[in-house]
Amino acid sequence: MDQHLPALSVIRHESILRELEASGRLRVRVLAPAFGVSEETIRRDLSELEGQGLLRRVHGGAVRHEVDREQPILERSRVKAREKIHIGQIAADLVKDGMSVFMDTGSTPVAVAQALAKRTVANVTVTTNSLDIGKILAHTAGLRVRMTPGMLRENDNAIVGHETCDYVRRFAFDLSIVGIAACDLEFGWMDYSQDESDLRRIVAANAQPVVIVCDDSKFGRRASIITYPLDHALTVVTNKPPPAEFLQRFDRSGIAIRT
Repeated sequence: MDQHLPALSVIRHESILRELEASGRLRVRVLAPAFGVSEETIRRDLSELEGQGLLRRVHGGAVRHEVDREQPILERSRVKAREKIHIGQIAADLVKDGMSVFMDTGSTPVAVAQALAKRTVANVTVTTNSLDIGKILAHTAGLRVRMTPGMLRENDNAIVGHETCDYVRRFAFDLSIVGIAACDLEFGWMDYSQDESDLRRIVAANAQPVVIVCDDSKFGRRASIITYPLDHALTVVTNKPPPAEFLQRFDRSGIAIRT
């Protein structure tokens, strides 16, 4: 039974924040029976707390509020590691002999590079702004690696900046494989870094198709910078089908899903 008294709401909010601090992520379907209220009441609670800057709403629940922040790549690579291996194998199969391919930085693109390094390819050129991907692919037979210029970013070995963007503008690619920080129903595909977002938009103008590689945790998450709208036609490689409301939007936009 829902409780609407302000005092009970305050107590519930305090309990929600304590649980969030302990676990880092909350789910509506778990909180509702725990507090003896409806899921709609919990969603309302989370919206009020988000409005106060105390948490961030995501699909099905909430996470800690962290503005413009993404974890270092070593930490990200440990999250859903098996799922990223699966995604990497699917995306690597999209690379065909004779292609010019762009791959950007991120733990999931790195998983694609690891899978690609085990393939047999011929006359493939990979352009990347990731030192990690460059090192992984450097000795792959039948494949050449072209590194972008720019400034080296410490937390993920990415090369970024206006020199990187200017360099990538010079090329047309047969395929681009990019990561993403979040996918939100209202704002679309999102990133935390302006450098990353700018580069991914440039690549989208110079490559067809654009392939986003991301695990299922990105759906319903919100970052701070809009990179692509949800009606941008592209291919998404992920570990399992996105939630139904995303699939409906993707279907209307002509977005292809591969799992």
